[in-house]
Amino acid sequence: MIQIEYALDKKHLRTYLIEKLKIWGIVVLSLAIVAIGMNIWQGEPQYTEIILGALVFLIIYIYAIYIFMLKRAMKNSGATEKMIFEEDGIHHTSATGSGIINWTAFKKWRKQKHFYYLKINALITFPIPVDSIPAENRTEFETLLRRKIGK
Repeated sequence: MIQIEYALDKKHLRTYLIEKLKIWGIVVLSLAIVAIGMNIWQGEPQYTEIILGALVFLIIYIYAIYIFMLKRAMKNSGATEKMIFEEDGIHHTSATGSGIINWTAFKKWRKQKHFYYLKINALITFPIPVDSIPAENRTEFETLLRRKIGK
């Protein structure tokens, strides 16, 4: 049994949203390269400026959405989140309620620099800040994830 208790603060939310924004930025830049390449290949480079302008607008728009999401998440979040990782699932308690998420709900997990991501489906990911887990329990935590979810 691993017990984690952490305060959901701006640092965690900002880091999470910036990581997601980086992914969107890579997707948008990849699309820009493909679109510009197709325009040059077709012999119509005059539309390149329009495509670049639209992509810059898209990046700014997505960033604004993430800023809005950050403010909304901070307003709606409780002071403390408490999670207990046990053999039957994750017991989650916050200021708004409590519940259990069974291990069978998760499809896969991965560790990045600042978060463990437990993926439920293509749209729902459960982020857990790495620094919320004591350093001496991280190996045990990763072993539990490998055993219950797989890699």
